[in-house]
Amino acid sequence: MRKWPGQRLALYRVIEYKADGKPRYKRPLWLIFVPASLEIELPTPRQAQAIYEERFSVEHSIRFMKGDLGLTCGQFNSTEAEGRVQVWVEMVATAFWFLWALRALAKTEGEKLPGWWRSGKLTPGAVRRLATGLLLILGWSKPEPKTRGKSPGRAKKTSFEPRERFKAYRSASR
Repeated sequence: MRKWPGQRLALYRVIEYKADGKPRYKRPLWLIFVPASLEIELPTPRQAQAIYEERFSVEHSIRFMKGDLGLTCGQFNSTEAEGRVQVWVEMVATAFWFLWALRALAKTEGEKLPGWWRSGKLTPGAVRRLATGLLLILGWSKPEPKTRGKSPGRAKKTSFEPRERFKAYRSASR
């Protein structure tokens, strides 16, 4: 049998209760925390709860950002697909760092809030919508549009080979 290296971890059993004291769900939620290095302390149950609560906003903002950037609907079928997917993922990560950097500025600018931002909660979507105004405050100027002219289009009698098609996989009928 193989001898695996030791790994520190914490396993938490979470049982959420309703106001009347009955469990909200039939089964408990099990959470595991594995520190990135041995120097990192394992979180207390309260700290683990705070980490877990942050997880939802991060995961949903990743999902929405991927949708905004078109990562969910891209067709990467060529041999260079891996490189293009990597570029898309790096764009998503850059956009998140950008939103994270603008978050502090969005908190300080509270004089005149837009009408759609009634709750005042600083969600990733709110920061994304406020980003243009925040950049203008920082001195960023909108680039002037360039005249492009009329596109000549493809050369006449240009033809392309059809893309390779794959049969749809269907599971057996029930």
